[in-house]
Amino acid sequence: MNRQLPMVASNSASTVLFAILLSAVLPIIPSSFSSPSLNASATIKAGSDTDLAALLAFKDQLYDPLSILSSNWTTSVSFCHWVGVSCSHRRQRVTALYLPDVPLQGELSTHLGNLSFLSLLNLKRTGLTGTIPADLGRLRRLRILSLFGNGLTGVIPSTIGNLSRLEFLILGNNSLSNQIPAELLQNLGSLEKISLENNYLSGHIPPNLFNNTPSLSYVHFGTAAYLADSAWHGLPAPARVFEPDVQSVIWHSTTYHL
Repeated sequence: MNRQLPMVASNSASTVLFAILLSAVLPIIPSSFSSPSLNASATIKAGSDTDLAALLAFKDQLYDPLSILSSNWTTSVSFCHWVGVSCSHRRQRVTALYLPDVPLQGELSTHLGNLSFLSLLNLKRTGLTGTIPADLGRLRRLRILSLFGNGLTGVIPSTIGNLSRLEFLILGNNSLSNQIPAELLQNLGSLEKISLENNYLSGHIPPNLFNNTPSLSYVHFGTAAYLADSAWHGLPAPARVFEPDVQSVIWHSTTYHL
């Protein structure tokens, strides 16, 4: 019996040592392997937080004389239920900001460029002033941009040319000035309608402006008697009829009048 004791002691020591090593390793395992569902939830929350911050920044730069936003855009309810806001069902990201003819009165926030899932931005006749933020050029999913009938000044940002999915560009009846950027339409192959009338634009239409706009069917630049015929090179034949043949667009089963 006495000869077996050292073996038992040795086995006990090995067991204790193994338990110590195991307890030291186990806490490390969860940090090495994260759950995909947890990562997805964290990503969705981060995106929603970004959208919320962008909407609040937009609201903070507006006077909102009728308190339409201040009475409705509150953090006590999800921003997806705010007036004028639509969201995707799965990710709960802002896909549309639709407030036409609502008296907002103020300047556009640069934070609107953070609404990375936005496909519709319609703020026509809302009393906007100031310039069009170049940050709108980061809205790569945007398909409709309507800022018609405001008091916007300054230049048309060339960054709008980054919006490769854009179908409707409605900037008429503002106080925009300077020349039309030569690169404005070069990446807008899906563009169907462009409206720039009744601004203070100057100079000539860039000669190759319409070279990459095969879907374009409606153009309204207003009085342009000083422009040479060559300025319209590349414009599809149907677009030569400058009549408002497109008055509205069907969007997610809702008619949004432009």
